[in-house]
Amino acid sequence: DYVYIEGGDIVANEGVFQITVSDVNTYTYTMASTPGSSPTGTITSTFVALFGLTNSSGVKSTSRVYSVDQLVTGWARKSSSSPYYQPAPMRGTIDTADGLSATGVLVSDE
Repeated sequence: DYVYIEGGDIVANEGVFQITVSDVNTYTYTMASTPGSSPTGTITSTFVALFGLTNSSGVKSTSRVYSVDQLVTGWARKSSSSPYYQPAPMRGTIDTADGLSATGVLVSDE
């Protein structure tokens, strides 16, 4: 699983991180750098339903069972090599019976 952590005053502590669940109240993760101190602020952690790179066809998928419908928001972009594209917002609801299929329309950034 992945979580998005935000709201602290140290940038290195924020972003999307892959987690390991220890128990119902605890998870661990590894940061890319050591920020040197504990962050302050209103820190929140939000589940990330889908994260990562697409395949060569531009498809990224995941499989998970949800007990209730889930509203999801996010974005997609292509910035690894030319041609570059601007981030495209995405939004939808993961239906417990039918899942979610979403398409992001990317606009050229060149």
